[in-house]
Amino acid sequence: MNKQEIKYITFAGLFAFAWFVFILPRLITRLDGNNPFMQFMVFNMGLYIFFFIFLKVITINTSFNLRASLGLTSLFLALDILMPEYHVLSTGELVKGATLGVSTSDYIAGLLAQNMGLNGIMIYIFTYFIAPIILLSIAAKIIPNFVRRI
Repeated sequence: MNKQEIKYITFAGLFAFAWFVFILPRLITRLDGNNPFMQFMVFNMGLYIFFFIFLKVITINTSFNLRASLGLTSLFLALDILMPEYHVLSTGELVKGATLGVSTSDYIAGLLAQNMGLNGIMIYIFTYFIAPIILLSIAAKIIPNFVRRI
């Protein structure tokens, strides 16, 4: 490992410790039961943006690449939807699950489907088939040959 990687790992570890010990317990009590979209932005996208974009720019001393960041974010969201724990049943019912279950990518995709007027199996199909295809298409468009890079 080079110095930049060690610096990144050190800062990421310190931030993760502070996040899970000091910040997260306070945020959960304040945001629990509130708007799922707000929880998603704080707990999912906030951490992702900090770890993969902001912290990388600081530790590696590079410039911010908006295009690559959007592509990686789309890829992250698509993969997050497809990974367990699943929060949308085939009946279209949204399941809150564990702590912060309503802030997961698939719950948010299901909630978007409900807000678009879909119901039943169509919510499930939108969440686990259509949304990942859209997100992966965005990632493929923004990051050429992204499959070869991962």
